[in-house]
Amino acid sequence: MAEKNRFLILKASLHNHTDEQGSHRAGYPVKVLLTLLRKENFNLAAITDHRRLASRKAFSLARNYQAGRLWLLQGFEAEEDGAHVVDLNLSRTRRYRFFCHPYRTFSEEWTRQVRTFACRCQAVELDQFIAFTPELLAPYQSLMDWRPVLATADFHSNVFALKNFFTVLLGEEKSPAALAKALQQGNFIAFYPDILDWKRKFLTPAGSLLTFLQKKHPEFFLIEPAVFPEAMTEKEIEQYWHCRVLTLKNGSCSLSLLPDFGGQLVSFKVGKKQIFSPVFPTFLETPRSFAAYPTFESNFSSWKILSRSSTSLSLEYRIRNGPWKGLSLRREIALNKKGVAVRLWQENHTGKPLPFAGCVSLNFVKRPGQSAKLETLPPGPVISEKTPWRALIKCSNLQPVRMRLTGSASGSLSLQAQVPLLEEIHLWDNLFEMKSLVSFHLKEEAIPERGKGNETTLYLEVA
Repeated sequence: MAEKNRFLILKASLHNHTDEQGSHRAGYPVKVLLTLLRKENFNLAAITDHRRLASRKAFSLARNYQAGRLWLLQGFEAEEDGAHVVDLNLSRTRRYRFFCHPYRTFSEEWTRQVRTFACRCQAVELDQFIAFTPELLAPYQSLMDWRPVLATADFHSNVFALKNFFTVLLGEEKSPAALAKALQQGNFIAFYPDILDWKRKFLTPAGSLLTFLQKKHPEFFLIEPAVFPEAMTEKEIEQYWHCRVLTLKNGSCSLSLLPDFGGQLVSFKVGKKQIFSPVFPTFLETPRSFAAYPTFESNFSSWKILSRSSTSLSLEYRIRNGPWKGLSLRREIALNKKGVAVRLWQENHTGKPLPFAGCVSLNFVKRPGQSAKLETLPPGPVISEKTPWRALIKCSNLQPVRMRLTGSASGSLSLQAQVPLLEEIHLWDNLFEMKSLVSFHLKEEAIPERGKGNETTLYLEVA
């Protein structure tokens, strides 16, 4: 390992999903994913969709878009006897397999299952639950005595994971043989975020490599964002997403969004209190089948700005693909000095009615470990299900809806919603995921040809 400066340093993302396996259901389009990987300075990336044929198609598209120094690997993720395995083609004659997210798959049985299944694999993936489950560290350290441990983002749409779960390899040259050698000899470091300490940490069998990287590439050891999401400034949000931020202001209220990336809202502040999560964008206006999963095309494409003032904004996105092609999503935002009002609807530009069951979701920032609670105010029912995961309010004849959300970073929030055809309100709350997601699920309506759908109006303020 002498003369390390002559070795290639490869920042690797070895487990990524695209939309080729299900029409925007499982990841970003290939071109958008590649753009993101380049902006994050990755040198090596694998396409590993769940279906082998879909993954081959995505890899072929990726090679067509390929430019610059990003080295691509073809692979796929398979399920074998209940375990998930990523199978990588390093070359026509070299394959590399690693056992995926064992704790997420097998829970408390994971260490025994790793011993059972990992004999079929050359490595084990560092489970993302380690970000908020420090007791996983010791078992992984013992696993390293007989199997390498890789860190991957298992990327579907979580940019925070992509930024902070990755592996850095040291190779002799850019070749499949050198890559295989680095993996087999443990010449790499697996990086992951510890969101309880808010630091980026690592596992490595190669102490000498650690010293080298700490000196030459200290950026590998810095968590992104550098501060907790509620403390991010507008400039830090812009740097995090690699695109411009547009901000509205009215008194102590400010709202920021990304017009060039889904028109998604990445900050809503009242005074110094941050309400929306800059890390997990909000106002995901999608067909209901994409609820809570921001991989529909409107959530990563540019929105057209129709009008703008210092306190208000009007946006439009026209769907280009799939069964809703020709349908426009419309959004009007207005800030006052106490909160924000949003009006949403769809417009049909085709010559036939379009059936559409919509979903509107909001991501609220919170501290790791907090438990959120959502309740409808009189005369509606109080929510009874416990978080984490999901709580549900059935909404028959509940118009308009007044709610209170507690457990967010900013304290208690008041939310009023006028939602025709509202069927359910969902609270998705993973205690350690730094967000609470509130989703409004709508019944299907037939939007008439050259016509307009029902309007949804939301008003949010700090209680």
